[in-house]
Amino acid sequence: MKTACMAVLLALASASMFAQSPFDGKWQLNQQKSDMTGHTMKIEDAGNGAIKFVGPNFTTTVKTDGTKAQTPAGATMAMQKKSDDSYHETDWMKGKEISQSDWTLSNDGKNLTIHEYGTNPNGEKFDNTTDYNRLSGSDGLIGEWKTSSVRIGTPEWFTMKLSGDELNWEIPAIKGMLKAPLNGKDVHPSGPTVPESLTLAITKKDPRTLDVTEKLQGKTIFSGTYTVSPDGKTMTVEGKNAKGEATKQVWEKQG
Repeated sequence: MKTACMAVLLALASASMFAQSPFDGKWQLNQQKSDMTGHTMKIEDAGNGAIKFVGPNFTTTVKTDGTKAQTPAGATMAMQKKSDDSYHETDWMKGKEISQSDWTLSNDGKNLTIHEYGTNPNGEKFDNTTDYNRLSGSDGLIGEWKTSSVRIGTPEWFTMKLSGDELNWEIPAIKGMLKAPLNGKDVHPSGPTVPESLTLAITKKDPRTLDVTEKLQGKTIFSGTYTVSPDGKTMTVEGKNAKGEATKQVWEKQG
């Protein structure tokens, strides 16, 4: 009898040890339920045909004649002015082109549309469009802008797997991978387009909640929580960028 009871206890302990985490699986973004608008972007005249992008922690200055410039993320960008209301941007990472963007101002100058497209490291095409409303300024790109809509052309998804006290996180489109302890330690993810100075720190708050902090060059650029619903079907990401501007993403478990 004692042997049989011990066998049952060991079986239960083994099942508990290898029980699937609510985070395990494939997650796909639901754009309709997400809110990625309300973020601001400021563009200043830097003189000599150059413009300055002023962000929460960093600034990037680039000429509008197609001259290449370095970005804080370690990438290279070039802006080409095609007309007073049209620009073209090209971006490279580690010498390889990662995207192109068409910037178009509305006739009244109150709205800006950025159409970004290219090929991900896994060979899949992507096509995204972001619309902005002008908050200040009246001349071309110069002024402050606020996102009014974000349209992602190709479904975004990733996989997660919690093994003990370690999270394995993969984003196949960009061949991005992260193996991180759940103790808040800064860890560098890998991938051909991942900035070398990018780190993520992940803390397990409870069985269904992870706190995540992203840093670039040691400065926090995002902090938020990833929470799986009680039924395990959705994961909600709520956080703020360095300016304190909120974002909300809803991911749905596949399969």
